[in-house]
Amino acid sequence: PYMQVWQDPQGLADFTQVRALPDSAWQVVGRRDASFGYGGSAYWLRLDLHNPHARSLGWILLVGNPLLDQLDAYGLDEDRVYRAGDQRPFAWRWIEHRQLALPLDLAPGETRRLWLRMQTDGSANLSASLMTREAFDHLEQRSLLLQGLFFGALTAMLIYNLSIFCITRDRSYLWYSLFVASFSLYQFIQLGFALQWLWPQALAWHQLSFPLSSALATLFGIFFTYSVLELNNGSPLYRWVVAALLACCLAVIGLALVGPYQVALIGSFALVAACAPIAFVITLLRWRAGYAAARLFALGWCVLIAASLASILTGTGLLPYSLLTLHAQQIGGLIEMTVFSVALASRIRHVQEAERLAQAKLIDQERRLRTEQSKHLELQTQISESLEQRVQE
Repeated sequence: PYMQVWQDPQGLADFTQVRALPDSAWQVVGRRDASFGYGGSAYWLRLDLHNPHARSLGWILLVGNPLLDQLDAYGLDEDRVYRAGDQRPFAWRWIEHRQLALPLDLAPGETRRLWLRMQTDGSANLSASLMTREAFDHLEQRSLLLQGLFFGALTAMLIYNLSIFCITRDRSYLWYSLFVASFSLYQFIQLGFALQWLWPQALAWHQLSFPLSSALATLFGIFFTYSVLELNNGSPLYRWVVAALLACCLAVIGLALVGPYQVALIGSFALVAACAPIAFVITLLRWRAGYAAARLFALGWCVLIAASLASILTGTGLLPYSLLTLHAQQIGGLIEMTVFSVALASRIRHVQEAERLAQAKLIDQERRLRTEQSKHLELQTQISESLEQRVQE
């Protein structure tokens, strides 16, 4: 909220022109996240910093949006300009970090003005925090622990359900495993780990991988829902709706591969916003039709819908930035996948119960058949004895 902003719709102004702007051209941001939605404009932000202490302070300006295409910082160093972003080589960053971390040293009593230039085809959300290096190290340790637990849980779900698929050959577990894998990749990209560890130089691929992974997660989620709710045994309307959603998924995948990034990104968000409530409604209808396992799936979809909407609205600036909204999709996705895993386990139990009942019914039928056969043999014996007696007479 201490920043001031100036918008450059064409993105052509350089630092000399911006520094010469009068104070009346700048507007106070006035909110925690400095989020300006999806527009493609360049945004210049300035911030006045002062060190009132009698010792030098080493600070870190942490920008919590790893998907910014370009971020330039002027005033960090008199001799250099900080240039980073996910459309610039990872090696350009002054600190090797998945997010954009800017080191800042102020001498005792020093006052300095900092300028930031932000431009991206995605969400123009700065989400900046200023902290000491000690606070940054503490935050990083806690964050990596939580992220390790998150991705560890997803990996455990993936291995477990793939194992179940290999044993049972039930395709529901295959689709669910692919859904977990694609969602994990989506989160790995969104949090900045993919650019740091998987493809630090493949900038073009990194740009298209985000909407592509989102569309793939939606695609496998549709296949999973269709299979586990047994929609092929339901109304033909279900099949038509699923076919339409699959066509939209393939269209978004095509846009991610060859189309404009911003169109593909908005298309992937629109696809999630459409598929999640449709899946929720279909699940409720299947529950109403007597499909018992649909109750848990309805709970899972409800959580995912709320989390996805919170994440999308935060990106557009309609919801304020916070740790909860920043990690809403992670929290919601983990809860949803846990519920789905429980539902799949419940499905196994129902199948086993159905097999047990069918086996008991079969045993009962066999017992009845043997009783009938015994009665039939006894009757045949009586008839034979009666016939023999009559022949003797």
